[in-house]
Amino acid sequence: MHLQKILSAEKFASKYKEHYENCEVYITRCIEICWLMNMQEVPMHIDFACQRGDPFRYDLYKPFTKSGSVCGYLVWPILSLHKDGPIMKKGVIQPLK
Repeated sequence: MHLQKILSAEKFASKYKEHYENCEVYITRCIEICWLMNMQEVPMHIDFACQRGDPFRYDLYKPFTKSGSVCGYLVWPILSLHKDGPIMKKGVIQPLK
């Protein structure tokens, strides 16, 4: 696996070194999961497409702390089995109103 290559990359080390030292197990597991999702025959898809002001789509997202009809910000992206595939986990949005 390329985990050691990612962790030893200068850009990663300079930007996240302090956080990595405090959260090593969590960060390592996140990298492993993302790598496995990408290495499937058809890679899983993480959709960050929701923008501020977009209509709230209850079929794709759950509200965070309040309900509303307009996207304020994305809390958690949509996870799909593959691009344009079935949704594995709805995203989470904080609505504006």
